[in-house]
Amino acid sequence: MAISTTVHLGGFQQVISAGTALPTTVAGGEQILGATGLASGTTVVSFGFQFVDSTGVALATTVKNHGTDVVEGGGAVSGLIVSSGGLFEGIGNAIVIAAQFRSGALIGVGSGFVFNSAVGNGVTEQVLSAGTATGSVSSGGTLIVKSGGLAAGATVFKGGAAFVRSGGTISAMVVSGVDVTRAAASRMARRSARAASRRCFPADLPVPKRSTAAARRPSFPPALRSW
Repeated sequence: MAISTTVHLGGFQQVISAGTALPTTVAGGEQILGATGLASGTTVVSFGFQFVDSTGVALATTVKNHGTDVVEGGGAVSGLIVSSGGLFEGIGNAIVIAAQFRSGALIGVGSGFVFNSAVGNGVTEQVLSAGTATGSVSSGGTLIVKSGGLAAGATVFKGGAAFVRSGGTISAMVVSGVDVTRAAASRMARRSARAASRRCFPADLPVPKRSTAAARRPSFPPALRSW
């Protein structure tokens, strides 16, 4: 058992085989929780790193500015708090219970991880390759779906933002009560109709142009255009 330990830059603490670490401060170093290792009350700051793997368990971890918490492969966190500038990333079948993400927090949805919690005000969620997001995005929250990532059935409420980058995918997303999938299909139908009407004009007749205002109007809502 380790009690009231501070792990500085270049140092690391490994907790495995039913070992226990109680209030630990990780300030630039690393805390690694392996098989059946337990840490309670860890604070991760100043480029510190907590890694929870296998059947490791982290209770009441707080991640502050420039701190990182990564959970993967059956590892579990309960009572996690990620403050402004802190980063949480889930990978594979990570288990996350009763987590709080405060304004300025960053969430990474990694390969094989399904994240279904709400993205609140000031929080940014990035869905990475083979990751899946299914939770809602509240006012002031931001969802970014990167190449290979998937947002499925998520709802983006008024004031929230969703960005889909090249190679990212959305499915049955709803934005402020509008079904994005159907809206996109409707836009495609209108484009096809316009193209068909142009083909109906003889070659010697001018094709009507869109109005200046219509020409400036984006084809997709700004929040959904790829960066």
